[in-house]
Amino acid sequence: MLLGTLLSALVLSSTASAGVSKYCKLLPGQAIARPVEAANVKTSSIAISNPSLTKAKGRLTLCTHKVGGEVVAQTSVASFGNATAAKGEFAALIHRQQRAHARLIKTSGPWNDAYYMGEDGFLVQKGRYTFHIQYASGAPGYSKITSRTLAGLAGRAVAKL
Repeated sequence: MLLGTLLSALVLSSTASAGVSKYCKLLPGQAIARPVEAANVKTSSIAISNPSLTKAKGRLTLCTHKVGGEVVAQTSVASFGNATAAKGEFAALIHRQQRAHARLIKTSGPWNDAYYMGEDGFLVQKGRYTFHIQYASGAPGYSKITSRTLAGLAGRAVAKL
């Protein structure tokens, strides 16, 4: 809880001075809001060194999408120096999820590789980027969000990478 509070404070302070990252604008607020029947989504972002499982160097941009004071969704984009590093990191993330006994569904689309991870959202690898989208379980309309909905949003986002 304390770590979440500190991260939120860091996000707010970094976005106030730097603006919202271009990676957080891959999906407009309307697209994020539509599946949960919300309006007026505000987005904040923070960029950090990627906490890599494979020691691949890169940047991770974390995006928080809120309605009022409530988080409705989070997205992230990890960018790496090349597609090989991104593919290795993506594989490591998927294997970690599988070890955690998560049910993953491989999904085809306009990307190199993607998996629907249930409550953990949708993870996509395209070129030298990894994109992740996840809705907050407490968001209104959360139960209506399907793998197809997340795949559609992810497809729109990665088309702009």
